[in-house]
Amino acid sequence: MSRKFLIFTLCLVLLMGLLACSSGSDNKASGRELADDDDQPPLSDDDNGGDDDDNDNDDNDSGDDDSGDDDSGDDDSGDDDDDDDDDDDDDDNDDNDDNDTTPGTPPTVEIVTPVDGQTYYSPEVEVEIATTDTTEWHVLLDGVSADSRLFFDDTDITGTLDGLTTGSHTLEVTVYNDAGDAYDTVDFDVDMTGIAYLDLSLSHASAQLLTPVTRTVVVYDEEGNDITDDMTIDYTIDPETGFNQNGDLFEFTEPGTYTFGASCEYNGKTLLADDERHVAYDAIPDSITLNMATSVVAGGMVIANAAVFNQFDQLLVNYPIQITVNPTDGVIINGRQITFTVTGDYTVTVNPLNYPAITASRVVTVLPGTPVSLSLTLDDYAVSAGQLVHYTVTGEDSYGNPITTGWTITVNPTTRVTIDTTAQTIRFDQSGAYTVRAQYLTLYDTKTVAVTDNVPPTITWTSPARGTFTNQQMQLLAGTVTDVGGSVTYFAINGSQVALNNGQFSTTIYLQPGLNFYEASATDNSGNIGYAAISILYGGYLTNDSWVTNALGLHLSYDGVKRIEDVAEDYFAENIDLEQYIYDNLEIHQVFTVGSVDCSVDLVPNSVSFDPIAITVTPQSGYLNLLASIDNLAVAVTATISCADDGGAKTVYNGTMTADWIRAQAPAYASVVGGDLQVSLGAINITKQNLVVTLSGVDPTLVSMIVTSIWPYLETYANGMADDLVGVVNDTLQSLELEYDLPILGKTFSFAANFSSVAINSGGIKMWLTAQTTANAWDPNTPTFSGSYATAGTVPTFTGTSPNGFGYELGSAFADDILNQALYTVYRAGLLTFDLTQATAPQYGFEFDLTAGDLELFFPGLSDIAGPDAPIGIQLRPKLPPILSLSPAKDAAVELQMGEFFVNLVVDPDDDPTTALSMILAVKAPVTVGPSEDGDSLHFTFGNPDILLDVTDSMFVLPEAFLETFMPALVQMLLPLAGRFLEDFAIPSFEGYSISINDIGVMGNADDYLGVFGDLVVDAQAQWLLRQNLR
Repeated sequence: MSRKFLIFTLCLVLLMGLLACSSGSDNKASGRELADDDDQPPLSDDDNGGDDDDNDNDDNDSGDDDSGDDDSGDDDSGDDDDDDDDDDDDDDNDDNDDNDTTPGTPPTVEIVTPVDGQTYYSPEVEVEIATTDTTEWHVLLDGVSADSRLFFDDTDITGTLDGLTTGSHTLEVTVYNDAGDAYDTVDFDVDMTGIAYLDLSLSHASAQLLTPVTRTVVVYDEEGNDITDDMTIDYTIDPETGFNQNGDLFEFTEPGTYTFGASCEYNGKTLLADDERHVAYDAIPDSITLNMATSVVAGGMVIANAAVFNQFDQLLVNYPIQITVNPTDGVIINGRQITFTVTGDYTVTVNPLNYPAITASRVVTVLPGTPVSLSLTLDDYAVSAGQLVHYTVTGEDSYGNPITTGWTITVNPTTRVTIDTTAQTIRFDQSGAYTVRAQYLTLYDTKTVAVTDNVPPTITWTSPARGTFTNQQMQLLAGTVTDVGGSVTYFAINGSQVALNNGQFSTTIYLQPGLNFYEASATDNSGNIGYAAISILYGGYLTNDSWVTNALGLHLSYDGVKRIEDVAEDYFAENIDLEQYIYDNLEIHQVFTVGSVDCSVDLVPNSVSFDPIAITVTPQSGYLNLLASIDNLAVAVTATISCADDGGAKTVYNGTMTADWIRAQAPAYASVVGGDLQVSLGAINITKQNLVVTLSGVDPTLVSMIVTSIWPYLETYANGMADDLVGVVNDTLQSLELEYDLPILGKTFSFAANFSSVAINSGGIKMWLTAQTTANAWDPNTPTFSGSYATAGTVPTFTGTSPNGFGYELGSAFADDILNQALYTVYRAGLLTFDLTQATAPQYGFEFDLTAGDLELFFPGLSDIAGPDAPIGIQLRPKLPPILSLSPAKDAAVELQMGEFFVNLVVDPDDDPTTALSMILAVKAPVTVGPSEDGDSLHFTFGNPDILLDVTDSMFVLPEAFLETFMPALVQMLLPLAGRFLEDFAIPSFEGYSISINDIGVMGNADDYLGVFGDLVVDAQAQWLLRQNLR
C-alpha cells in the first residue's frame, strides 16, 4: 500500500471519528432534562436492574423540555394541563383518567439505533428504542444493565452508550405491562483502529441532589493506548453554578441539566472533544395537591388526581400516593379510583407514600342515585279550610340511600291551594276533596285529603291605623275581608251592611267626641261568622305638660263664707289673750290737771271678764265685710289718787271699767297675684259703746280724763284684731289651693293648682284655679301623643244650689280636661303598660293563678304547649290613653273609656316565650262618682262595662268561660288601675275641715265639669293654723 493511500485512509478515519464525536455531543445536548426510568423522579433506581417503580404511567413524551406529565411536548414545567370531558380534575390531555396504559394490550418494542449489523467508528453510540404501552423496561449491553445510562418517556428509550471498545457488541431490551412483555436485540460492531479519541463518562446520567457523581476522562492514541497522563485536558461544565466540586467528584445542590465537556491538544491541535449530560433532581416530596370531583351519585366513582411537588415546586412525576377516606362506610378504593355507595359528605385525604404529614384534602358529597321506591305521607287527611297539612316524601335508591329531594308535589284540583315546598306544607283554602301526588320520574304516590269549611272570614282594618287619636271628625273606615273555605255573603259594620268590592270595604264615618267603637262582622256561605273591632279616639288635645286653665272652680256660698267666722273665732280663742293684754297695757300712772289742781292717778286692773271675741264675715259686692267685736267687757280696777289741794294725801278707790262692746270693722279685698290669692284690708273703723269707768267719790271730771287715757289702748287692740282677722281670712282661703304628691306602684304622681281669679259678691266667693298633673318619669315603651284629651266647653256658673237643687257651703267644679290629663299622666307614665305574672298579679288585684294548668279552663290546650306548670305572662300594652267622659252617649252621667288595649298571653315568658293569644280590647264603663270614706277625696265605682274585643291571633278556640269569666276579671283589674290617680283627687276644703258631700253632678253648657257640692265639717283632729300675735 502506498504512503499516499495510507495517509488518505488515516485522514478519512480521523474525519469520521470527529464527525461521530460531534454528532454524539449534539444529540446529548438536545436530550430531555428528566432522567431515565431508573433515575427519573420521584423514585431513583440506580441499581442496574433493580426495581423500576417509577416507570408506571409516565406521561412524558419525547422531544419536549418540560418537567411535567402532559402529552403536548410543550415546556410547561409541571403546570396543570387539564383536559375536558374526563372524570378527573388533574393534568393530562386525554379523555380518560391519569392511567394512560390500556389494560389488556401487551407492549411493543423496536431498537431503531444502533442498527443491527452496523459498524460504528466511535466509542459512543446513540440509542433510540421505540415502545408502546410500556410500564417497565430493562436494557442490557453485552449482558450488563445499561438502564442508568438511558432515559425513558412514554414511548422512547434514548441516550448515549459511551466508552465502547473495538469489537462486537449486543444490545437487548425487554418491556413489560400487566398484559405481557416484548423483546428486541441487535448486534453491532465498534472499530476504533487507527483513531485517537477522548472518552468522557459520568457515573450517573441523573441522580437525586447531593448524590456523588464521578467524572472520568480517558484519552487514547491511534493504537488504542491510554495516554491520559500525557495530556493536558480542558474541562467545561454548563451551568457553572449549582454544585460542589472536589476534583472529579461533584455534588449537585440545585436541580437541572448540567452539560460536561472535555478537550485536549493532540499533536499540536485540538483533535478530540467529548460531551456528557447529567440531570440533577430533587425527588423528596414537599407538598401535594388534590384535584377531583366534589360530588357524585351513589355508585359513582371519582379519581383522586394528586400531584406531588418537591421543595422547588417541581412536579415529581408519578410519585406513589396513599389515599384515606373518612368516613369509610360504602367506600371502595382501587388505586386512585374511589367508589361511593352511601350518601353523605366524605373527606378524601392524600399524602405521598411514606410522608403522612404532607396532605391535601377534598370533601366529596355523595348524592342519592335514581330512586327505586317512593312514598307520600300526610299528617292529616281531614282538615278544616285554612289548616296546614304537612307532607313527607320518602324514597330509596338501589343502595338504600334515602331520597330527600328531586321529587315534585302537585294537588288536584289546584283552586285556592298553596304549596310551600320549603316548609313542606299544603294549605287548602276551599272545601272539597283533593288528591295530593308525589312524583319522581316514573315513580309516584297519591293521597286524598277531605277539606271542610269551619273557618270564619277574616277582617283586617287598613284605615285608620290602630291607636288613632284624631281631632278630625270625618274618617275613612276601610279594610279587607278574606274567607278560607268559601265566600263572604254578608258584611256589616255596627249592624249596618257595607258593600264589598273584591274583598275590600271602604266607608266614611263621622266620629262623636270621645272613644268610638266599630265592630265589623262577616258571614260566609257556610254560615261561619268572623268579627273584628277597632276603636278611635276623637277630640281636641291639651299640649303635653301644659297647665289646664280653669281646671278647678270653687264657690264658697254665703253660708260657706260664714264658716270663716268659726275658723277665726277658734283662732282668736286659741291665740289671742285679751285678759293678759289688759293686765299688761291698762295700768295708768299719770298726772291729770283738774281745773288748776294736779292729781296723780295710779290705776291697775284687778280682774277682767268679757264675752268670747265675736267675728262676722259678710260677703258684699266686691269685698268681705270683716267685723271683730269684744262684748260685755268688765274690768275691776283699783285707783290710788293724790291731789295737790289735799296736801298730796293718797286715797285708794275701788271701781270698775265696763263697755257694752268694742268693735273693729273693715272691708277685705281679695286678688290674685302670681297665682297666689291675697286678701288685703281696707280702712279700719273702731267703735265702742258705753265705755264707762266707775270710781265712787272721785271727781267726774277726773274720771272722764281717765276714760280718755284708757281708750287708745283699747283702740290699738281693736286694730290688731282687724289685722289678725284679715290674716285668718287670707290663710283660710289659700288653704283651698291644692298641691300634693301620690306614690302609686313605684311612680310618683303630682297635682298642683294655682289661683287664677277671684270674685266676691253677696252670694259668696267664686275662685278659679289653673292646675297640672304630672309624673316623675315617662315610660319609653308607651306611645305618646301630642297631648291629653280635651273638650271645648265654657266655664260653668255657680248658683246658690247644686245641679240637683241642694244648698251647699262649698262647691267644687273639676274640669274634664284636668281629669283627663290625670288619666293621660297615668297612661304616659306607663302605669297601664306592664307584664302580669304570678309574682305581680297580687299587687294588681288579679284573681287567677298564672300557670298553664290554672288557665286551662279559659284556654283549652294551653297546657299542651309547655306543660301544666308552665308560667303564663299577660302583656298589657295600651295604644290609646283612657279618658273620662262627662257627657257620654249612654245614660251614665260619667263614663271611663279605654281604647286599643293590646293584650298578649305568653307561655313561659322568661325562658322560651310562645305567644298563645293576641287580642285588642276597648272598654266603656259607667262610673259612679262619690266621696271617699273620709270625705276628702273622690271615689269611683265602676258598673258593668261594654267590652269590644278583637282576637287577632289565637292558638285556641276560645270557650264561653273566657268571655264570661276571664275577660271581666281582666277588665275589672284595669278599670280601677286607670282611675287610681283620680281616686286620690283631693276635694278642696278649709284646713281642719272636710266636706260632707250632698250632691255630685255634671256642670257647664257642654257637661264638661264635674261638680262636687257639700257642707264644711270640722275634723275631729283639726290642727288650726297658728299665727303670730301681732300685739
